[in-house]
Amino acid sequence: MIGEETLPVSLAAKILSLRRYVLPLLAPSSVSAAHLVTQLVILGHLSAGEFGLFAFLMVMVQFGFGLSNALICTPYMVNISKISTSPISPSTSSFRSCSGSSC
Repeated sequence: MIGEETLPVSLAAKILSLRRYVLPLLAPSSVSAAHLVTQLVILGHLSAGEFGLFAFLMVMVQFGFGLSNALICTPYMVNISKISTSPISPSTSSFRSCSGSSC
């Protein structure tokens, strides 16, 4: 039988797990949905050439996000995880607090 003390811990762990895995999936999904809606709205107002230019720029923006993530965010997070046992310096603590939303 599950005691009253283990139920809140189990529930808290499930909520933490949900936050850890669902929120990072929700951000790119919402950006993709916003891009799709934007493209559908703009499709009716632009000529084929103008829409092609818009689509090309959207691809370049996504390429820039991917390049930024690959060259800056991921190496920085790997380096932070290597020094996670040492005391937190002010520069790493500020990045940890915003790393979920920045990269």
